[in-house]
Amino acid sequence: MSLALAEIAPNLQDDQKKDVLNEALAVARKILDEESRASALANIAPHLQDHQEALTVAREIEDEWLRARALAEIAPNLQDHQEALAVAQEIEDEWFRAIALANIAPNLQDDQKRVVLDEVLYVAREIQDEWLHASVLQRLS
Repeated sequence: MSLALAEIAPNLQDDQKKDVLNEALAVARKILDEESRASALANIAPHLQDHQEALTVAREIEDEWLRARALAEIAPNLQDHQEALAVAQEIEDEWFRAIALANIAPNLQDDQKRVVLDEVLYVAREIQDEWLHASVLQRLS
């Protein structure tokens, strides 16, 4: 249902669009399966005007990989990336955290981007698995 609402929203008037997207976000929030919730959030996020609620929904996703993927979808649309960075830095798994940070970094101002990319490189160096290490570095190129 949230996907259908997200698909029709762009065709509506602004006041209707906002209501429909808020409803879609509320529906997505109630989805118990985290993969489906993250997918719904990814479909809704590009259409939202206020992405804070989407970020709140992403933060509630317990699966760290799915949370990292949701952050990647939301980050380009945020005005303020500080909370997205905080959510990403809460991710315990090094690879998932590095992926989330690497996806947020391009949206940052130069000074902050440099700090985040340094953190991504530091985390990447700590990853023992060569494939995972390479996948983080690939996201930076």
